[in-house]
Amino acid sequence: EKEIHHIRSKLYSMGSYSEPIIQILLTREYEYKNNPIDEEKKFSYFVEYTGITNNDTAWCNHYIKNHVELMKKLPNIKQIVVHTPLAWIYPEGTHIFRSLLCNRVSFQTKRDFDSALKSSVRDEMREDYKKFPRFDGICTHYAMETYSIMAES
Repeated sequence: EKEIHHIRSKLYSMGSYSEPIIQILLTREYEYKNNPIDEEKKFSYFVEYTGITNNDTAWCNHYIKNHVELMKKLPNIKQIVVHTPLAWIYPEGTHIFRSLLCNRVSFQTKRDFDSALKSSVRDEMREDYKKFPRFDGICTHYAMETYSIMAES
């Protein structure tokens, strides 16, 4: 298992804004070399926390140190990616979207995903959630098939 750090921007559709809606994120990717995933197609579960805490750093640290460790125990887990915001000076006129944290866990198949959701590890994760520092906001979950498309140069 290896932790990889990337910086990525999260760019949302322009909607009614004439400027982009953006957030700069630090990405931590936990790979499983002994349990590789077919990158072309996988089943992923995205979770996004949007809201406020008394201390964003303490909240994110708890999540990464405790919750991610539990996610690593999910049966047939293939990949974990955690995004946290970076402080940034945004260009004038840019609309800022603010997620406290986003994550993606990936499995090779929907069957593997369903099995993970029914596992006792999920119960452990629910108990850990109760121990998080205070959070006022929403937690959104998205389950979906995920495809990687690579353009040839």
